[in-house]
Amino acid sequence: MYAKIKILFIFFILFFIFALPAGASEIQQITFIVSQPNYQVNDQVKPMDAATFIENNRTYVPVRFLGDALKAKTVWSQNIKMVTLLLNNINVSLNMGSKIITINGQANPIDVAPVLKNNRTYLPARPIAEAFGFKVKWEKEGKKVVVLPPEKPAETKVLNETTNNNSPDNKTDHNKENKNEETTLELKTGEENGLTKATIIAFQPIKDYKIFKLTAPDRLIIDLFDIRPGNLPPAVMVNFEVVSQVRVGWFSKSPDPDVTRLVFDLNKKAAYRSYLSEDKKILDLEIFTPKPGEENLVVLDPGHGGNDPGAVGQAGLKEKDVNLDVAKRVKEILTSQNIKTELTREGDNYVDLYERSGMANNYGASVFVSIHMNAHENRDANGTSVFYYCYFNGQKEEEIVRQEKSKELANITQQNLLNLLGLRDRGVQQANFAVLRTASMPAVLVEAAFISNYTEENLLAQEYFRQKIAQAVAQGITDFITTQL
Repeated sequence: MYAKIKILFIFFILFFIFALPAGASEIQQITFIVSQPNYQVNDQVKPMDAATFIENNRTYVPVRFLGDALKAKTVWSQNIKMVTLLLNNINVSLNMGSKIITINGQANPIDVAPVLKNNRTYLPARPIAEAFGFKVKWEKEGKKVVVLPPEKPAETKVLNETTNNNSPDNKTDHNKENKNEETTLELKTGEENGLTKATIIAFQPIKDYKIFKLTAPDRLIIDLFDIRPGNLPPAVMVNFEVVSQVRVGWFSKSPDPDVTRLVFDLNKKAAYRSYLSEDKKILDLEIFTPKPGEENLVVLDPGHGGNDPGAVGQAGLKEKDVNLDVAKRVKEILTSQNIKTELTREGDNYVDLYERSGMANNYGASVFVSIHMNAHENRDANGTSVFYYCYFNGQKEEEIVRQEKSKELANITQQNLLNLLGLRDRGVQQANFAVLRTASMPAVLVEAAFISNYTEENLLAQEYFRQKIAQAVAQGITDFITTQL
């Protein structure tokens, strides 16, 4: 009899617990009061070792305690002075002194930067709370910052595919196509002697991707087009020598093209190289710091200029303009990787052929790349090619080495162009061009596409396509430089 009563009592207790309203333990209101070393969550008072304050008509709250109040995981990266908050698959990052808040890999401007005071990071509550879907209001009477939960679950641009597909509104035949979306991407990371290695495995071919760097703070960005993130976590803390963490987000989604963005947060200035497998399903990335004391100077030569327009397309596009635009983009990419870069012309001016290579020789450049767009009287001619000078008869040993290095640079650059542009492969070719013959360092001439071909002229007129050419050329240069270390 006693046992039965005990069982009934336990059942009653369990019933009472589980019969409580679902939201009873949820956040109803968070309150920070200016100058007070505590805050309230619902009716519970919680102590802080810091106090909210007003500065420049802004009310600053300690980020760590705001994160605790929101039940978000808070991580502080000392090397790059960055605070990261994680909650419900949403990743929010801020850097000291930067008026940028990054939400699931997407950077957004804010009107104030975090401040450091008494070893605590402070920021107005609004941008962080709103990133997680909460509402914020200021009560002038009482000097209170009040944070309220959203009326409905916050929507975010980055969703887990499995959760998205299992929602009631998505029970359609489309799910059959994407039933394995949770395995769309796989990410593996490791470190070896200060070299960060990352392998991105896609379960469908990576048809297009873009890699670029951003500063303040330093980070390496990879955009994968027509690829979904699947169930990759929004952040992976690695704490490597060069990389502190990797953030993953759904940068854009249907009806826009699907774009998955991976952000490698860097502890220091770094270079990178990438390799896409033959089946285009595996992208290997290496991130590293160049050897101390090593100096590389790259000279880029935008072909033609001034009264020499180069080839002119059917729609009137001038080669000299495309060459200069692409060269400037390459310089921007290389400079972001801490590689010194000079141009033979910065504007629409004429430069003699021998003067171009002469500049590189006088600078003592490590690499010389002349940038051109091809042309042919046959308007159907198309594709990509890279040229180098090769003439071994009676040459000195150092000249033979230079020509072999030029061939190596040409092969690497051509492969990067093919990977990113997807144009016809016209191959790596030898040529007796003056700018190549007279250069005293490894030198190549790029013919990225045919401006005389109507389709490729249209591509060359597009900013995104010029950026692709620049990325491919820059990657070819950095890949070549790293092979020389």
